[in-house]
Amino acid sequence: MDETNAQKNPEPKNNAVSMKKKETNSVYERLEFPAGMTYAHRSSLRKECMKFLRFAYLADALSLEALSTIYIQSVNDMITRIRELDAIPDMEAIM
Repeated sequence: MDETNAQKNPEPKNNAVSMKKKETNSVYERLEFPAGMTYAHRSSLRKECMKFLRFAYLADALSLEALSTIYIQSVNDMITRIRELDAIPDMEAIM
């Protein structure tokens, strides 16, 4: 019985501790891209990511511009309405 266990589970002969494969913390591996990507594949992926980032910056700038225009117009409308109400001499009638 000991012989069958020794054959199935052999122990290291030189008392060395078996080392596990070192995990790499590559960004590509963390994003679950294939491990064997060549430089050309990574380069094309980098170009596509840069295109996406440029588009995201453009969309961000456009949306911020639109929101600031909406905010400024809303404040101007409120100021105009307050001035109109302030010009009415009989505030008791409004209230």
